Amino acid sequence: MFSKRSDNENENDYNTNASKIPSPKKKAKRLCYFNDRWKDTYNWIREVNNPNPALCTICRKEFGIGHGGEGDVKAHMETESHKSRMRQSGASKPIKSGFISRKYTNVQAKVAATELTWAYHTNRHALSYRSLDCSMKLSKVTFSDSEVATKISCGRTKGEILITDVLAPYSVELVLSFLTNGHVFYSLSTTGDAPNHGHKKIFPLALRYFDLKNGVSDRLLDFYEDCNETPEILKQKIVDILSKYKLDLAHLSAYSSDCANVNFSKFHSVYKLLNEENGKIVPLPCPARLVYNTAKKGCDLLKCDIETFIMKVLGHFSVSSKCAEPLNEIFDFIEVGGDDVFRHVPTRWTSLLPAIEKMLKCWPAIKSYFQSVGPEECPLIWKYIEDESGEKDCSETEIYMLFL
Repeated sequence: MFSKRSDNENENDYNTNASKIPSPKKKAKRLCYFNDRWKDTYNWIREVNNPNPALCTICRKEFGIGHGGEGDVKAHMETESHKSRMRQSGASKPIKSGFISRKYTNVQAKVAATELTWAYHTNRHALSYRSLDCSMKLSKVTFSDSEVATKISCGRTKGEILITDVLAPYSVELVLSFLTNGHVFYSLSTTGDAPNHGHKKIFPLALRYFDLKNGVSDRLLDFYEDCNETPEILKQKIVDILSKYKLDLAHLSAYSSDCANVNFSKFHSVYKLLNEENGKIVPLPCPARLVYNTAKKGCDLLKCDIETFIMKVLGHFSVSSKCAEPLNEIFDFIEVGGDDVFRHVPTRWTSLLPAIEKMLKCWPAIKSYFQSVGPEECPLIWKYIEDESGEKDCSETEIYMLFL
């Protein structure tokens, strides 16, 4: 006979048998490694020393591929930063395009020579570097059949760099190669009253020497800036620049500058300080300034002030076209070239002689104009021509101008 088992006993037997059944093993996770075949599909991906990450050459950073493999590569490709850099790299040219190909070496050499010539021409004639922007565009249109003209690109920025970093150092190198090669003497020229370049005081240093091939040569060596125009500072600047270019102060034969006291004062000046180190230096004050100072003192004793007359005539015709029109009619009537009166600037004393020569050329027309106007319109000018009459061949004012 079988005894009847309780429900609790059956449940215990089931639990005991179930515990004896082995549970399935969990699948082990494996890391993904870089696959070289990805380079065929993604040309921007590169392998690094660590096999789990990869390098993006576009973003220039590493990203992990250990868990997702190629899925991680696709995920990185869909990021906004990667897409943005891809657009930027597509707009820019590859770096190889900046190198000169052997195939076009001769053409590139001609292009470089042409650009240097344009830069030199602009600097030689004191043109603005901005003019290069227009000249280059015009050359490409007018010489469209020239391979060199279509390839040149020398705007204001490049033109300035060619002057300051290529041609200027080369010109100084040519001078130094001659002066430092042998026992060559030279003279130095500068200015004591430096012109203002904006808010800066710029002093030039120029050399003069004798060359058997070119004769007497004048060359610009350097510029220096200094706001303190004292003899000690200016002298030290000169010595420092000569030392910088390895020019021997013992070979300095003469010092030339204007007649300012800072340069040629009898007791304390740049020349005196230089002469203490080289007693053979010859002083050469500016001869034009000496002649001008002499002429100015002599002209102050003349009865007729021609400089004032020139300035007054210029002021009369320059302020109003109504005054200039009758003068042009007189030019046409007496058949004299209608040249404008030359502008004279008192602070630039060398412009007075050209102004006087232009006034003499136009004198018949100017004399007739003021005689027709009368003393009421121009009383200050009238006293210079009041003795004019048709019977006289030459007036006192004209005589003074011819003398000056």
